[in-house]
Amino acid sequence: MRNQAFPNHRRMTTDRSQQSGQALIELAISLPLLFLLLLGAAEFGRLAYMAIEVADAAKAAAQYAAYDTTTMQDTSGILLAAQSNAPYVTNYCTSFTATAVNPVNCTCMTNGTPNPTTPTQAACATASCASPGYVAHVVQVTTTASCNPIFHATGFSGANITLNGSAVQEVLK
Repeated sequence: MRNQAFPNHRRMTTDRSQQSGQALIELAISLPLLFLLLLGAAEFGRLAYMAIEVADAAKAAAQYAAYDTTTMQDTSGILLAAQSNAPYVTNYCTSFTATAVNPVNCTCMTNGTPNPTTPTQAACATASCASPGYVAHVVQVTTTASCNPIFHATGFSGANITLNGSAVQEVLK
């Protein structure tokens, strides 16, 4: 049935002959940008994961070193504990180190927090703290990893990214 009220009415049609390649050109322009954005997000997530592993490796190594005064000075055991806790970093980074800083350091602890009046390191064996404090041996472990990003962007300086972690733990006796 024809529309009797509007005899000269024509259907609205678009002339598609002028738009034949517009969508393809828009796709060709936006697809590389979207691809670069996805690669950047993946690389950022990978580096964030490695940074978490490096920090957790420092904590694991500090926990190993804090077992007693013997493990506190076991540098190979500290490194092994850190490497065991960071398998992705040890496999994909060029270097990974774990170092115990001042493994025989001591401090006065009061209610689980360090007291500002810390005895000198030479006096750890004979140190005393005001009551209710006690002398505690403290070990600090730092971890460092030098990692290469998978995707290198032209114009950015430095190919390696250095990730650091640190943990402090009281030594059990």
